[in-house]
Amino acid sequence: MREIQRDKIPSEEFSYMGRCWEIAKISNCKEAKYGAVIVKKIGGKDVILSQGFNHTIDDKLECKNCPRKKFDFNGGVGSDLCYAMHAERHSIIVAKGKHPYMEVKDSRMYIGKIKNNQIMATRGRPYCTNCAQAIFINEIKEIIFYSKNGG
Repeated sequence: MREIQRDKIPSEEFSYMGRCWEIAKISNCKEAKYGAVIVKKIGGKDVILSQGFNHTIDDKLECKNCPRKKFDFNGGVGSDLCYAMHAERHSIIVAKGKHPYMEVKDSRMYIGKIKNNQIMATRGRPYCTNCAQAIFINEIKEIIFYSKNGG
């Protein structure tokens, strides 16, 4: 996992982070919008395998009905209870659907966060336990995200 300060994101990686932030805007989450991009080096070149964003799968499962709200969890606590499809899992599912014969193994995942239409730093790890399991099982080798302090 690699945390990067925004002003220190290498130019070749900034485009992937920028894409995360753009994709995050599609999210229908009222709390925080996330975008994820999976990139893999193939034949010496970076290839974007997929992108995903957090969203509720059914309009009836709105944020206001979320168990996290019921228990008054904030700041990412209880994110495993969230009704939304998380950006990380969404991007893995899309990659496997678009490229069924290509593994996401040894790829990199970029994760970006938007809140109140502002690019936000991620505190701590940017993913929940379920997303961490999906990342681990699929052997994604590196997670890159923007943090205030870098890592």
